[in-house]
Amino acid sequence: MLSSKLLDLGLNNCLCLPLTGRPQMVRVGRMSSKTIVLNTGAPQQCILSPLLYSRYTSDCMATHATNTIVNFTDNTVVVGLISHSDERVYLDKMDSLSLWCQDNHLCP
Repeated sequence: MLSSKLLDLGLNNCLCLPLTGRPQMVRVGRMSSKTIVLNTGAPQQCILSPLLYSRYTSDCMATHATNTIVNFTDNTVVVGLISHSDERVYLDKMDSLSLWCQDNHLCP
C-alpha cells in the first residue's frame, strides 16, 4: 500500500524497494530469533521513516469539526471535543479509524 501511494506521487521506484522483502530478527545477548521477511511498514532507524509514515497515513482524516487527527513520527492520536456528554461523534471517528487501520494493515 505504501509503495503504491509513493508511486502515485511520482516518486522513483527505487525508494519503494527497501519497503519489501526486509529480513528481520531479534537478538538478546547470545540468543537470536528466527529470521522473518517483512513486507509492511518502514525500516527502523531509517531517516525517511517519519516521512513514509506521514504519507502512509495521509488519507486518514477527521470527518467532523470537533475531531482532530494528529500524526507524530510513528503514532496517530485522535483528539475530540465531547459536549453535553454526547460522545457519538468521537466514538464514530474511533470506529472509522479502527476500520481504516484494518484496511491499511495497521492492526494485528
